[in-house]
Amino acid sequence: MVAGRQAATELLHDYLTIVRTLNRDVLLYLVSGALVGFASSSGIYNLLLNIYLLRLGHDVGLIGLVNATGAGVYALLCIPAGIMGRLWGVRTMIIVGLIFIAVGNVMLPFAEFVEAGWQTWWILLARMPRAFGFALTIVNAGPFLIGITTRFERTHVFSVQAAIWPLAGFGGNLVGGILPELFASLMGVTLDSPAPYRYPLFLAALLIVPAILAVSSTRPSTRQFEDNDMDCETPFPKEAVAMVAIAGFCAASTIAVQQTFFNVYMDDFLGESTPVIGACAAIAMLVSGIAALTTPFIVASMGQRGTIVISTLLACAALLPVIFFTNWIAAGCTYILIQSLASVRFPTMTIFHQEIVPSRWRSTMSAVSSMAIGGCFMLTGTVGGQVISNYSYPTLFTFTALVSIAGAVIFGCYFNPNRTLHLKTQADEAESQ
Repeated sequence: MVAGRQAATELLHDYLTIVRTLNRDVLLYLVSGALVGFASSSGIYNLLLNIYLLRLGHDVGLIGLVNATGAGVYALLCIPAGIMGRLWGVRTMIIVGLIFIAVGNVMLPFAEFVEAGWQTWWILLARMPRAFGFALTIVNAGPFLIGITTRFERTHVFSVQAAIWPLAGFGGNLVGGILPELFASLMGVTLDSPAPYRYPLFLAALLIVPAILAVSSTRPSTRQFEDNDMDCETPFPKEAVAMVAIAGFCAASTIAVQQTFFNVYMDDFLGESTPVIGACAAIAMLVSGIAALTTPFIVASMGQRGTIVISTLLACAALLPVIFFTNWIAAGCTYILIQSLASVRFPTMTIFHQEIVPSRWRSTMSAVSSMAIGGCFMLTGTVGGQVISNYSYPTLFTFTALVSIAGAVIFGCYFNPNRTLHLKTQADEAESQ
């Protein structure tokens, strides 16, 4: 008992020491991530998108299609994003990606002023630059952080990165839940009108600008693509890459269904107000951010493989409340649990798949993994809306749980300890050549 407490104390001390001594470039990247999380990925835009579409008079079918379009474009452009990162540098592509996110964010609220016959097309068009921007930033983020961190501090840095988006999203969801009421009062309209949602969405675009400036202030790294690494004849680990993609696709289904349909489920099906939806989403962001910070402790106890498999299975179990109960408390609990488990699984999976391949293939691995997750979101948006319309929400949630269980089994069976050790050893040997 005493030994366990001492070990935990030492882990916490190491964690705090590493976080306090993070280098300037890592800190600037984390500031950028906080702004993106608050404004776009987990915050204001993410909360209000579907509700705004409902207020424009569109149904759940179109909402599914809009989300699927964004995810589909993201998935299709992940491989090009990885190639562009190798050609022009991952830092540069992250900056370009943030610019595209800002463009996509600012385009959406203009849908309100587009002629009715063209409005759907405008909404779909607005998703494309945003999706391309996220492809560039997310695909190149892993190699960028690997390049500016040491192996010793890597798990801690990635856990803090994973915590930044949801913690910032906590504030973004609170603000995003309140702003429509404020603007409705100032404009003299009701929350059933799309107008009160317009200006918070413009704000979500404006806040990306300082995020661009933060990444632009980092120093270009020479550690990501060294000449001897580019020339070394390391074969492409196609089997490992394929298994990461398949397992990641399946495991992402739980978070995909929640992020795509949570606010629609709460607003359109349960009839809850925007502040209630925003509060539930904000709590989920806060808890998941705290959960992400525990990642180094969990990985130290369970290992990368155990953390990935168990967090995936627990996310499946987290769907049980919305499968069996129809109220906002069950929906909120499910959302909080799935977001929290994903915030632990994603950084662990990123470090895992980046460490099992030589550095020359890291961008490719990141691109394929991101493409698989984007494909899952695309399929969830496309098929999910139809399943809800023709069957029910619980049917969709049940199917999602089964797919995710399959992902956990595939990953756990293929990446057994012996194979994982062999892959990491090969990657390390390639680096030393």
